[in-house]
Amino acid sequence: MSGLQYKAPGSIGGYLLRHHMTPGERASTASLQSRTFVNRRQTRTLSGSRRHRAEQGTGKRMMSDVRHRHAQPRGVVPIRFAPATVFLVVIVVFTAIMRVASSGHSLWFDELASVFFASQPVARLWSAWMLRETNPPLFYTVLHGWTALAGLSEVALRLPGILASLAAMAIVHTGIRSHYGHRAAVIATLLMAASAQQFYFAVQARSYMPLFLAISVSFFGAVGLVQPGPAQRRAWIAFVGGALVGIYLHTTALLWPAAVTIALMLVDRRYVPLLGDRWRHLLLADVLVLSGSLWWMWITVHQMRSPEGNIGWIGHPKAIEVATTFATGTLLAHEPHGWDWLGLVATGAAAVFGVARTWRNSATRLALACYVLSALFFLVANARQPIIIDRTVFWLSLFNIILAAAGLASIRVRRVRWLAPAVVISLLMPNLAHMILNLQVEDWRTPVVSLARQPGAILVVNGEAVSVAVRMACAVDLRMPRCPFPVVTLVTSGPQLDAWGIGSATPLAQPVPPGPVFLFRRWCHDPYKLLQTAGMLAGTTPPTSDFSGPYPYSILTEIPSRTIADHGLLRVATAGPCV
Repeated sequence: MSGLQYKAPGSIGGYLLRHHMTPGERASTASLQSRTFVNRRQTRTLSGSRRHRAEQGTGKRMMSDVRHRHAQPRGVVPIRFAPATVFLVVIVVFTAIMRVASSGHSLWFDELASVFFASQPVARLWSAWMLRETNPPLFYTVLHGWTALAGLSEVALRLPGILASLAAMAIVHTGIRSHYGHRAAVIATLLMAASAQQFYFAVQARSYMPLFLAISVSFFGAVGLVQPGPAQRRAWIAFVGGALVGIYLHTTALLWPAAVTIALMLVDRRYVPLLGDRWRHLLLADVLVLSGSLWWMWITVHQMRSPEGNIGWIGHPKAIEVATTFATGTLLAHEPHGWDWLGLVATGAAAVFGVARTWRNSATRLALACYVLSALFFLVANARQPIIIDRTVFWLSLFNIILAAAGLASIRVRRVRWLAPAVVISLLMPNLAHMILNLQVEDWRTPVVSLARQPGAILVVNGEAVSVAVRMACAVDLRMPRCPFPVVTLVTSGPQLDAWGIGSATPLAQPVPPGPVFLFRRWCHDPYKLLQTAGMLAGTTPPTSDFSGPYPYSILTEIPSRTIADHGLLRVATAGPCV
């Protein structure tokens, strides 16, 4: 081809040229010839010499285009990335690396509970045995299969949450881009990457980040139902599927179907019963969600009737405490201190600005309605049983992310359109840095590793759940199914907090041989105070750290005379469960 000269389409040379062309080249030449025909129509009024020069120039351009196409390897399409896309990919990859690199610290009590439930047979997790646990079995089931593949380590146990956080960023980016544009989607992704709250729950071996992902899928499915589009079936599947998965990830997701159903009715009258033409579809979707969640609703009702529970430690908060929890729990911050509040305020202001600027967008009205209604349902449920803490309201932060991104993306002033998002993201960064430096909630690794290295050491704990958590810490940090040191479990005479551990602590089958005694405490489970209640450790200095000792072995010889032995446990008469 490169040695051939261009011939007019109707000439013999043109025929021979086409005969030696590949099909793709003939198609390209045909397209170029059609453009030549148009150019010839435009040059009919020109003089002969000028018309000849015009046709000759067109032929040279055609041959240049054909040669260029011939020089490109077949099937290769050049890929070009916009600078904003490259920047976004770099940020997401950096966020993933940071979260994985920051996930090696010691597991804490709740995460060790996840390890315990993940170690149970799957059939047991999906039975009435789960009456002991307030969290549904889906996350534990996933973790059960994951640990069978990846093993027990801090990073491996936290990797599902990290992957869920990255998937949530992708879902939110895709959903916002569809309804607010690419710029809003980029801003939302950057907000999630800079959020201390997102980072904190991503590196937790708990169900909070998978729940955020499930609610995101369900919400953007609902958005697809109020905006025109061809993918209505996929929107219904996302709406119902995300709601069901969320319910089996965390009990608070039972509030979501009611909130989003009412929100759909408020935003789109087509879903209002007897007035619209789609309310039957919505009713069917709610029936599917209700039917699918009946088993866990039955478990929840029975748990509410139980005098012993796992969330009895949550007190009835005051109004100011509720407002603070909703602010910190839904505005991308985590335990803000000092200047950290500026990022929280900036995010809230951006969300309010987004409501005002994009009110005509049905996605905005739906996000606002879902946030307000979900918060109201939390308040109603909290009146019966206190449930409002930062981790339970975390999934409500989705709506503020959407509204804040929409507001910041709606700014049209050239000098401000990227400055405003940069300021909000910068104000979130100090809280993120502070959180990364203080990620460890409780240190369970140090006690089990130290005791394993000290021959004859004895550990005393308060509560069966703490005893189980110590055994799980040995499994994770020592790679041993049982701790290599004896664990003496003290329990209160009345109801226990963290009832999920009742009956699962390892009992003492024989007298403990002499050795140094250590105590390990956490919040409401303090063996030092419990021993003092029984009249022991008088005159000793209260410990200043969670792991204390050694104490003389004589305290263990006094315990049997001051406690009641019960199936390998030692019960101490107390006035309440929190000691």
